[in-house]
Amino acid sequence: MPPTNPSEKALYITFGNTTQAMNMEEHCGRYGLPGQLVPVPRDIKASCGLAWKTTPEQKTPLEQMMKKEKIRPEKFVLHP
Repeated sequence: MPPTNPSEKALYITFGNTTQAMNMEEHCGRYGLPGQLVPVPRDIKASCGLAWKTTPEQKTPLEQMMKKEKIRPEKFVLHP
């Protein structure tokens, strides 16, 4: 689950379009990977208004799943 403590950083994965963001949500559910689809924080620049928010520890498993499922992230951002 994404961090709930405001001092902890969360990992945001942004996407180039809404289709990629929706694919991320679907496949994370299938794979049991934690996180949630959220609006991109205002201070993060992204092409799409949605991002996958999770803990930084999930980066490697998410990258592996995205590669396998051909989900193209725009960028990975650690954010308070």
